[in-house]
Amino acid sequence: GGYTKTVSSDSDGDYGIYSLTSGSYTLTYSKSGYSGTTQSATLSSDTDNITVATLAMLSSGCSAGNISGKIKNAVTGNVISGVSISLRSGLNVRTGSTISGQTTTTNNSGVYTLSNVSAGLYTAEASKSGYITSYFNTSACGNVSNQNANMSETLPDGAMRIVLTWNGKKDFDSHLEIPVVDDQDNASDNTDSTHLFYRTNQTNYVTFTGVQTYDYHTYTDIVSSGDYVTLDQDNLEGIVATCTGGTGNDQCGPETITISMVRSSGSYRFHVHNITDLSASTSSPSSALADNGTFVQVFYDNVSYNFDVPRRNGNLWTVFDFDNSSGFIQINRMSNEGTVDNVDDH
Repeated sequence: GGYTKTVSSDSDGDYGIYSLTSGSYTLTYSKSGYSGTTQSATLSSDTDNITVATLAMLSSGCSAGNISGKIKNAVTGNVISGVSISLRSGLNVRTGSTISGQTTTTNNSGVYTLSNVSAGLYTAEASKSGYITSYFNTSACGNVSNQNANMSETLPDGAMRIVLTWNGKKDFDSHLEIPVVDDQDNASDNTDSTHLFYRTNQTNYVTFTGVQTYDYHTYTDIVSSGDYVTLDQDNLEGIVATCTGGTGNDQCGPETITISMVRSSGSYRFHVHNITDLSASTSSPSSALADNGTFVQVFYDNVSYNFDVPRRNGNLWTVFDFDNSSGFIQINRMSNEGTVDNVDDH
């Protein structure tokens, strides 16, 4: 409608828009010397607070180019052929017409290329029968490669899948707090079945050398038959140009957790922990989570939701809470934690 608020970013590039009522919004960004662009955001209630994706504006001198990448299965890591890829202008834009002439399909290697895309910021839509439609932000300023994405196969009713994606060679880990009421609630962090993450028996969590014993913490039948919570993929680095897949240091995202049956009561909480920078502290915090295009996708009720990391320092990102009565509650809190077992204290 005709409702408009205008603000300017500060010297750190930060901005805030406050006292908005529920609804769908378009954020329009402009500055001399840069190409103007937009971003979509939705407030589900008058009291909702959200952090939108950090927006890197493009110089007005950028030229058109090709956008290319690979689409993979979020659970198996296998490439997916026959995925239709299309573009919309702006970030996080999921509705409205796609750009005419900018549609392609992944080949047998899961690779796609969109040719001669005008310079700008875009939302890519990836769709294929049998999979939940996935969305990811991308850009064109000359040729841009490694614009990879992950898709989830259609889930049974009541199931949820959480996918963590990032760029670069640092190791980010997924942590899920599970609303379990059982005799392990007061157990040690090593055996407490309310905290799902990928731990190792080594004392040095930063450097992975030699053969180690790993525990995927797969929880089965905690409450009733068929109740599974699994860490499907753990990887040592994010999307990098040199990634070949396979094992060891050739692994490159995503990290994926699947809840086969969301519990009718209790709240789940999801965190992302940068274990490469475990020694980072409040006085000397790491910015790696915010600097590496980190985002979380959640597939639930055959709809995908994206959560974007705040532009703040810290080696721990507490992303969201979820329960059946309130749905998703975005937390987006950055903090520091030097012990992987204690992530669930945040």
